[in-house]
Amino acid sequence: MVELRDTPEIIQTKAQEAAVIRLTIPRSEMMKVFGPAVGELMGALAAQGVEPVGAVFAHHLKMTPDTFDFELGVKVSAPVKATGTGSWAQLYAAGRM
Repeated sequence: MVELRDTPEIIQTKAQEAAVIRLTIPRSEMMKVFGPAVGELMGALAAQGVEPVGAVFAHHLKMTPDTFDFELGVKVSAPVKATGTGSWAQLYAAGRM
């Protein structure tokens, strides 16, 4: 049995800016595509003088046995202009535990 040391608390987060690349790829291509996509994302940020804030994340929109449809992103210090496959997004405010 797991013992909780603190009482869980729901907090409200604020919306945060992010740069994302949307990918719809076969599951078998994930290991081949993910690294270059991170490089493309970071290169686009560097070209615009925008700093990443935090770690890269994957926001999965749909997963099937054969396909991943997701956004690869990173929170950013300022809005970015869409370039190539990249775009600006906002991570929505939400309650988190």
